[in-house]
Amino acid sequence: MDHQQAQWTRQKIDAEIHQLRVQISTLATRRNTLVPISRLLPEVMTEIFLEARHATKSMPKSRFVLFMNSVCRYWREIYGDNPTLWSWLDLRHPEATL
Repeated sequence: MDHQQAQWTRQKIDAEIHQLRVQISTLATRRNTLVPISRLLPEVMTEIFLEARHATKSMPKSRFVLFMNSVCRYWREIYGDNPTLWSWLDLRHPEATL
């Protein structure tokens, strides 16, 4: 196998890997929708997040936001779509550094 053929084969494999990652992501999202908490309305989840924020005062605000946004896409969408959840974060404050 010459260099060009090997390069073409690697590119084809990389494209297949990318397609599989997209499929895995889609399947994981579908699976996550079956979890009971995913059936709660965004408004209810917002209230839960607000309560969790108050209950975790010992955790730096920036870490709390990072944690809540890393759980799943649904939580990230709720968090990102609701300024009430992230607008209290003061990025000028030294605590805001990770």
